[in-house]
Amino acid sequence: MNEETRRKAIKKYTKQLKGIADQHEGETKVVVMMLINRLAYLAAYLDEIQDDTLASGVVVPYDNGGGQKGVRISPAVNVYTAYAKQFTASVKQLQSFLDITKEGTDALQDFAAKFKK
Repeated sequence: MNEETRRKAIKKYTKQLKGIADQHEGETKVVVMMLINRLAYLAAYLDEIQDDTLASGVVVPYDNGGGQKGVRISPAVNVYTAYAKQFTASVKQLQSFLDITKEGTDALQDFAAKFKK
């Protein structure tokens, strides 16, 4: 994925979540937008890494030149795991700004559900 495609994905995710920020004002809105921007960035990269590991697998061959050869976990898997943890933590932070008293799901829950496996 190239930079332009990534930026489009980030913009798409930001647009999907922006309604949450519009429910707030002042400093709270700034914090909510920071969380939304972080989530959009992480979501775009999680999509990219997921596509990469689907194509190349989760293990890669290695040869350290000293006679050791084998397979190891792909570095992309480590990045995916770290980003998934950050994504989950950011979703929880953003949820703290929501009024979850109504029945049904909200935009954030629908968005986060895309990434649950």
